Amino acid sequence: MPWSGNIRRALGYRLTLFIILIALVLGAFTITAEYRSIKSITEQYYAKFGRNLARTAAALIDGDSLDRYLATLVTDSQYEDTLRLMRLLQKQNDILYLYVIKPSSPDMTYFIYDTDEKAPMPLGYPDPWREAYAEYGEKLFRGEAVEPIVSDGPYGWIISMYEPVYGSGGRVTGYVGLDFSMERIAVEYRPHLFYLGFAIMLAMAVFSVLYFMFIRNAVILPLNAMTRAAGEFLVSSGEGRSAIAALNIRTGDELQSLAEAMQFMEQKINHTIEDLVKAEEAAKAASRSKSAFLANTSHEIRTPMNAIIGMSELILREPVSPDVYEHTLGIKQAGVNLLSIINDILDFSKIEAGKLEIIPIHYYFRSVINDVINIIRIRAMEKSLTFITNIDSALPNDLIGDELRIRQILLNLLGNAVKYTDRGFIKLSIGAGDFAVRNFILKIEVEDCGIGIREEDLDKVFGEFIQVDMTANKGAEGTGLGLAITKRLCRIMGGDVTVSSVYGQGSVFTARIPQQLHSDERFAAVENPGEKPVLVYENRPVCGEAVCWSLDNLGVPYTLVTTEDAFREACMAAIHGAAAADVPARKKYAFAFIAGALYEGVRPILEAADIRPVLLADYGSNAGIRHIRLLTLPVHTLALANVLNHKAESRIYTGEEKIPPKLTAPSARILIVDDIAANLKVAQGLLVPYNMIVDVCLSGPASITLLKEKTYDLVFMDHMMPGMDGIEALRIIRNLEGAYFKELPVIALTANAVSGMKEMFLEQGFSDYLAKPIEMIKLHEILEKWLPAEKQIKNRRPESGPAGLFDGARLEGIDLEEGAERYGDAFPEILRSYAASIPEFLAVLKNVSRETLDAYTITVHGIKGTSRQICAGEVGREAELLETAAKAGDWETIQAHNGNLIETLTALLENLEAFLAASGEPKEKSPAGEPDRALLNALLEACKDYDITAMEEVLAKLEAHTYTSGAELVSWLRKQLDNVDYDAIRERLEGGEANG
Repeated sequence: MPWSGNIRRALGYRLTLFIILIALVLGAFTITAEYRSIKSITEQYYAKFGRNLARTAAALIDGDSLDRYLATLVTDSQYEDTLRLMRLLQKQNDILYLYVIKPSSPDMTYFIYDTDEKAPMPLGYPDPWREAYAEYGEKLFRGEAVEPIVSDGPYGWIISMYEPVYGSGGRVTGYVGLDFSMERIAVEYRPHLFYLGFAIMLAMAVFSVLYFMFIRNAVILPLNAMTRAAGEFLVSSGEGRSAIAALNIRTGDELQSLAEAMQFMEQKINHTIEDLVKAEEAAKAASRSKSAFLANTSHEIRTPMNAIIGMSELILREPVSPDVYEHTLGIKQAGVNLLSIINDILDFSKIEAGKLEIIPIHYYFRSVINDVINIIRIRAMEKSLTFITNIDSALPNDLIGDELRIRQILLNLLGNAVKYTDRGFIKLSIGAGDFAVRNFILKIEVEDCGIGIREEDLDKVFGEFIQVDMTANKGAEGTGLGLAITKRLCRIMGGDVTVSSVYGQGSVFTARIPQQLHSDERFAAVENPGEKPVLVYENRPVCGEAVCWSLDNLGVPYTLVTTEDAFREACMAAIHGAAAADVPARKKYAFAFIAGALYEGVRPILEAADIRPVLLADYGSNAGIRHIRLLTLPVHTLALANVLNHKAESRIYTGEEKIPPKLTAPSARILIVDDIAANLKVAQGLLVPYNMIVDVCLSGPASITLLKEKTYDLVFMDHMMPGMDGIEALRIIRNLEGAYFKELPVIALTANAVSGMKEMFLEQGFSDYLAKPIEMIKLHEILEKWLPAEKQIKNRRPESGPAGLFDGARLEGIDLEEGAERYGDAFPEILRSYAASIPEFLAVLKNVSRETLDAYTITVHGIKGTSRQICAGEVGREAELLETAAKAGDWETIQAHNGNLIETLTALLENLEAFLAASGEPKEKSPAGEPDRALLNALLEACKDYDITAMEEVLAKLEAHTYTSGAELVSWLRKQLDNVDYDAIRERLEGGEANG
């Protein structure tokens, strides 16, 4: 085992090496101490011996003769005798130097006698002694006693001593100096020191070996045994756990205690592992139960929800009474709300399982904002809340990210604001920041003036299944998962969401989410903004400030007034070119944005000032007025930019790339398998617009029988069915002989939408996955992806109208540019047809009564549809108001607004007739024998698809000819289309007119 090797090295080799190092240190220390001791003894010996010799030499010299010699520097016989005696003394006692000196000052000493020199040296002294003499020179000069001097310099290890020479009267006249070399002693003792060190190291080495053997037997071997046992315990997964129990270490010390502790630990670990295994099995069982519960709950709820929402959709497509329409719409909306709660739970399940995928796609942020605002303003209206927006016009529009999750985050934050706000406003602010290369941070801020959040609850608001302050919010509905899911989604996408709040005043939630740029297209921009000043008349501060913020963000100059008098003064200033003292000096306004409720009071002055009005209307307020552009609150920079740029509303939100092409597939055959008849009916109804051959069956065995009898292009297979479920049925189908059964696209159609289901179905052999309730967008994607391309007939509108169709002409009430783009060369004929139908519309409108209410409802519905199709948006809005009132039996609203619609239609007919007359006669129709069968078939398909645009295009092509036979049919088709009687068209064409 690797552990035993580690222990052996750590406690064996390394410990031995440590001991050897200590031995070396001790040996070196011992040798050094011995050397110093020898050196000290030698110095003491020479100091004592040398002092006696120095005194002897000093006695040989007469002090007075020394003075005389110094004065005369003349040698005599006495000098020679003295020098000879000193040389003899030097030789007999192995003195390195013997000399006589006389200091003349602290810095200068004269050599008088020197046994090595033939002549006296009266000046200076050699440099090697300069330091020593400089140190003691002052003492020598004063005649003081000097201790021996030890030096270790260029001349070796030397000891020097000085004895005074006395003259008459005990006067010191000089000194005798002796230098002894101690190098010989050091040389003699070196072998001794070497053997001493070697003996010490050898002793320590022997001690180390003996100590290692002791450690090995007493420590290493028991530790190795315990290590091997522990290693076997770890890698055996239960098979070798008795190795620790088999340890038999009886050292009587801590190792024995350690072995016994390991044996006890093994028992505890075994018990703990057993408990953990049981707990793991229990957790897995709980997880399986949770997944099964979510799957079954999803299936049990989504299956009937599929029927409820699907049936509601089918009823709404039919011509029903107003009461039935409203009730059905309420059922569908309630079903969608319930489905959103289910989806929250399933999303949370996916997040918990780590299987929620973020799928970046190319999308337009305008489309997301449009969808979110349309949904939230309905909820805000239900609680009488003011909904305002501040969306930066410089925000990028063309993005890459997970559009679905961005929309979900916006809806969750805004829905939460609506839920916890009972009065006042909610505000959506969106901007961008931290731009990098093709990346930026999308900043979303949602503010409300609701109850707010206590400071101690701020950390809880993003918890799962939590609603804080239940006393204050006891009426709030929901799962408590919306904010938790929002937090998780933001973090999964690399961002985050935070909250700040003042209790009793409101809260602000701020989300920051990284996104990528697809192009540099802006969210909104105004052409020549400085040339389009706006006068804003709004007496509600919150709404007025929001509109002005957006105008300022677009770079458009504006003036805000809050009273009728201030508005009149501003208009008078525009008329007369002078402003009152308290009115900004704006000479001319291009637009006047006026709150819908305030318009009638300023209408005369507005017309006199020649300012184009735009109404700011609350959602659902029915504030439409003939020939006046309407902006439904909340307005934001894009909506304002389109008004100021004279763009039609129908084209302002969604890029053309995002509208999926409609398709039909008359030759395609599809099989739907589901054990619930209601689900089959819903699926059949949803597939009607695609004009395909649809077969249904109620079980897996029945589907196998049908697949053997007929050839299908696509199969929708339910998952949970009694007897043979969808997976088992698919397995049998795939095992049938032939490539057809192996390659046949089979789509899992299931209400089980918990995390991991799609992957599971794909692994089982399904081609794709479609969750119930069926969403039309996803159904369309499935059909477009899996139906054979050669069987798909895609109907696209013309991408643009012919350039210069109307040569820049204008028609009050109709957007000619939009109509030309939509219908091309057929638009003039469509306008003539619309003009021809107006008298019939007016006849019904002028004779409305309680008894003719049903016919009136159908008529205003037809006016709404056809008017919107020819881009007469104002007429369409007025007709929609009356249609809603008629369906609700609101006779007062009909009486109040029916006259407006009659007036609007009459004026539009006059303008339209004058315009058509000025644009010239219609093009001469080309002759034809009878209506083209292909066009009649195309009209039938468009009728089945409820594609009014396609119907108008096809009928315009049919009307472009004169017929020798069949002219009555074309005229009849026009009348039914104008009356919005699509069922009559379908019945007649299916009865043989189309197919011949």
